[in-house]
Amino acid sequence: MRLPEPDQPGPDGPVSFLPPGAEPDERPAVEPAAARSSYGTPIDFRGQRLAPPPRAERVPIDNPKGPTGGVTADGVPLASWGERMVATVVDTIINLALLAVLLPFVATDFYARYLAELQRSSEMVLAGQASIFDHTPELLHLSTVLTMTQAAVSIIYGTLLIGLGGATLGQRLLRLTVVPFGRGRDRVTLLQALLRTAIWTALAQGGSIILLVQMFSLLLPLWHPHKQTVHDVLARTQVVKSPPTSSAQP
Repeated sequence: MRLPEPDQPGPDGPVSFLPPGAEPDERPAVEPAAARSSYGTPIDFRGQRLAPPPRAERVPIDNPKGPTGGVTADGVPLASWGERMVATVVDTIINLALLAVLLPFVATDFYARYLAELQRSSEMVLAGQASIFDHTPELLHLSTVLTMTQAAVSIIYGTLLIGLGGATLGQRLLRLTVVPFGRGRDRVTLLQALLRTAIWTALAQGGSIILLVQMFSLLLPLWHPHKQTVHDVLARTQVVKSPPTSSAQP
């Protein structure tokens, strides 16, 4: 036997499933929200469509990319990664030449003593008398002299040339200039030049993990939005393509 639908007329009148004494809810039924809105449309509890939230505005960066690969905040083109690497190679060769000239003045007969100690250590390793990590006191002394002299040459070379002239010899050859971050027409201070060169020297002199950091620093301008290396980031500097006209005192 088929039962009548709720609130539909039956043989004895409308059929209701409400308990005795209960009044039917006379409020109009709310149409299901899904039936009145497309999938994914935000709605409120009444089934009405909500306005989309305001879209956040993009804040422009102060170093937009351009046809040259990037510019400073005041519009000076940045140096490319290839130009910086060529300048680095030139500066490295110059530093090694200066080191070779200065070492005999720092330690008497340095090269003969150093080569003799290297040969002696190699013979001890081959004879099984020492490991490759064991060094004679004389070799340790000469290695320390070499490291300290190399660091001093690098720091003095970079600090004086960048701090006073804005560029090393290798950078000048490629027509590059080190400038304060975002200010491509200003000169870096002597303190910035010292900090930048000291960080570069510390990374270049290190080994193992520090050497990996140096490699990362050299490759960083390839994807960094401001084309900075680690020593650029810490010293707040950038390298621009053409020598700017300075508007500030050095």
